[in-house]
Amino acid sequence: MFFINSRKLIKYAFVFLFAASLSLNFYQYQKNLDFQQSLGASFQNTVRKTIFHLDDPAGFWQEELKNENGNVALERHRGKLEANADKFNAMGGNMGVMGDQLHYLSKLYWNLAIAVSSGAENTRELNEQIEGHRSFITEALKETNDHLGEDEMLWFNELSNPDSQTSKQFWEEFKAFESGLEN
Repeated sequence: MFFINSRKLIKYAFVFLFAASLSLNFYQYQKNLDFQQSLGASFQNTVRKTIFHLDDPAGFWQEELKNENGNVALERHRGKLEANADKFNAMGGNMGVMGDQLHYLSKLYWNLAIAVSSGAENTRELNEQIEGHRSFITEALKETNDHLGEDEMLWFNELSNPDSQTSKQFWEEFKAFESGLEN
C-alpha cells in the first residue's frame, strides 16, 4: 500500500514539475519576444531620428556656421549623428555600414566647420561630398522605413540578421554607392 501511494506521489510530482517547467518556458518565451520587440522599436526609432537629423542640406550648415553660435549648433548636430552611428553599429546585420557612413558624414561636417572658420571661400567640393553621403543615407533609411512599416518584430528580424532581405538590399545599395564614389 505504501508502494502504491509513493508511485502516485511520484507521478503527481512529475506532472507538477512538467507543468511548472512548461509554464516557465512559456514565460521565458514571452520575455524573449518582448525583448526582441523593444529592440525592434529601438531600431525603428534610430532610423527615424536619423532621417529627421539629416533633413537639412549641406548648404544650410555652411550658412549656419557664419552665425554667432553656428559652431555650437553644428557640434550638437554632429553629436546626434555620432550617437545614432553608435546605435547602428550595435544593431548587427549589415547596419554597421550605416554607422560608419554617419561617422564619416560627421567628419565631413567637422571639415566644413574648419573650412568656414578659416575663411575658405570655395567649399563646393566639400558640400557636394556631404550632400552625396547625406542623400545616400537618407534615401536608404527612408526606403527601409517604408518597407518595414510599424511592426517592431519585423524591424528586429530584418535589421539584426545579415541574411535578411532588407539587410542584403541595404548592402547592395551601399556597394553601388561606394563604387559610384570611386568613379
